[in-house]
Amino acid sequence: MPRLFLIAFALAAVFNTALTLIVLLRGRTRSAHASADQPAASIRLADVGRAAFAVSAATAAEVLALTPFALHWFGIIHLVWIDLSVCVPAAGLAVIATRLRGRPVTGPALAVAIAALAALPIAIDAMFLTPFDLRVEQARVPVDPRRVGSEPLVVAVLADIQTTRITAFERDAVAAVMAHRPDLVLVPGDIYQGSGEWLHGERLAGFRELFRGLRAPGGVWVVPGNTDYRAGLEPILAGSQARLLQDDVVSVTVRDRKVTILGLDDIEPPDQLGARGHLAPFDTAPGDDDIRIVLVHRPRAIEHLPVDARVDLVVAGHTHGGQVSLPFLGPPLVLTPLPRHVAAGGLHALDGNLLYVSRGLGMERQQAPRIRFLTPPEVTVLTLATDGAAP
Repeated sequence: MPRLFLIAFALAAVFNTALTLIVLLRGRTRSAHASADQPAASIRLADVGRAAFAVSAATAAEVLALTPFALHWFGIIHLVWIDLSVCVPAAGLAVIATRLRGRPVTGPALAVAIAALAALPIAIDAMFLTPFDLRVEQARVPVDPRRVGSEPLVVAVLADIQTTRITAFERDAVAAVMAHRPDLVLVPGDIYQGSGEWLHGERLAGFRELFRGLRAPGGVWVVPGNTDYRAGLEPILAGSQARLLQDDVVSVTVRDRKVTILGLDDIEPPDQLGARGHLAPFDTAPGDDDIRIVLVHRPRAIEHLPVDARVDLVVAGHTHGGQVSLPFLGPPLVLTPLPRHVAAGGLHALDGNLLYVSRGLGMERQQAPRIRFLTPPEVTVLTLATDGAAP
């Protein structure tokens, strides 16, 4: 994240919190010091409302002030997150502390203050716990009996590493993948997110070491994502088994299975003509004996397949499962036109075609808050077999 926004978000946290407390406690303080025998005024629900309005107005002003400096809408989300994760629990603690000191607080205001404390454990979980709660998701994918071979095919998916440097967390993810001895490893983009000037020395060495740890009989196949520094992908993959696919088709044989993979380069929406142009010949190529997999960053590529296409599986990432999910509602934001329950991750059938959307390993960076909530990071092990159960 640019230093300007680091400073701006830190100042917003301090200013908005101070403003919240001043507006919330101002009326009580003035009454308390009016005279020695005058009782302090109660903190009322109206005071809470005024504080909420004041901090909302401050946030709107901060958005306007930062807009000329290329504030992204992820940055707006960051400012709102500051209000929810810092200002709200601070206000709740202040009201409860006031009540414990014997100052009057009305029942409704106290109830709101107690409810506001729930923001604190949620913020701690979203910033420090869930982002590192690595899961190994497994799914069984049905394979048409017309495909040659009877052996199951184990496909590992490592999506959206999306970091600026490699740590023990990313190395643990690779170890988890390799523990399942995959036949193929698929990496659907967003390996690196950051300035190209950063990708050298220890940073580059860390990425190279990570990918050298990925090995499989059928190969390690990578496509670019929308955050990748394109000129950096080849240096990252140098010296490893991983190969970059940019609208390329490769064929491999793993035991008694023939596998053909189309790796699509990332296409910025709404221009999906490139994806459509490569999918059509891949889908209509003659033959029923090979398992056909489309590896792509954005899952919306499946929209360009016909109903009941010859393609056996589309593997994608990009959505991070929404990165934040709400109980009973799912992710409020998924960055794809696909249905939210599909973009939330997992194996889905759309118009007779199978799509696996990985929730990914990393988080959106730059101006976005580094959070995950009810959407833990994952690596995936898919078992393709003729006896697979349909999703």
